[in-house]
Amino acid sequence: MADMLKGLKVYDLTCNYLRNPIGLDSMPRFSWKLYSEARGQRQTAYRLLVASSKENFEAGIYDAWDTGKVFSSDSIHIKYEGKALLPRTRYWWKVIVYDMEDMAYESEPAFFETGKLNEKWT
Repeated sequence: MADMLKGLKVYDLTCNYLRNPIGLDSMPRFSWKLYSEARGQRQTAYRLLVASSKENFEAGIYDAWDTGKVFSSDSIHIKYEGKALLPRTRYWWKVIVYDMEDMAYESEPAFFETGKLNEKWT
C-alpha cells in the first residue's frame, strides 16, 4: 500500500467543467486531477478511453475513442477527437495515467450525455 501512495491517484474527472454532464451540445473536453504523496511525482503520459454504452465500457470495448498512449503531462481540456457523437447518447469514459516510472493508474468511470447536437428542435 505504501508504494501505491508514491504513484498517482486520478480523481475529479470532468467534461466541459462538469462532473457527468447531461445534455452537452458542444465538443467534449476532458480534465482530471492528480494526487501523489511522493515528492516530484507527475504524469508523463495518458490514455483516454470512451465507450458508447455502459455495456461496451464494462466489456473493455472503447468504440467511440481510444487515444492510445499519449506522451504528455496535459490533464486539462483534452479535446474529444473520436468518432462522431450521436445525439441523446450517454458515453462512458475513463483515463489511465502513467507516472515517471511508467506505472499505469486508472481512474474511476465517468460519463457524459449528449444533447440534441445538430438535430432540429420540433
